[in-house]
Amino acid sequence: MDIWWTLHLKRDPASVPLARRILLGAMATAGVDPQIADDLGVALSEACANAVEHGATGRPD
Repeated sequence: MDIWWTLHLKRDPASVPLARRILLGAMATAGVDPQIADDLGVALSEACANAVEHGATGRPD
C-alpha cells in the first residue's frame, strides 16, 4: 500500500504537534503498528522542531 500526501504548515512551534497528530492519524488509519507509528511521530516532531528553530529567517512561511 502506498500513501502520499503533502502538508504545508507555518514555521511556527504550534505546527509541530499538529503535524504529529496528522501523521499518527494517517498511520492509525493505515493500520501501522502503534510502536512504529509512535517512533515515526517522534522523528517527525524532532524534524519539524528543528525546521522551526533553524529554518531560514527573512523568508515567508
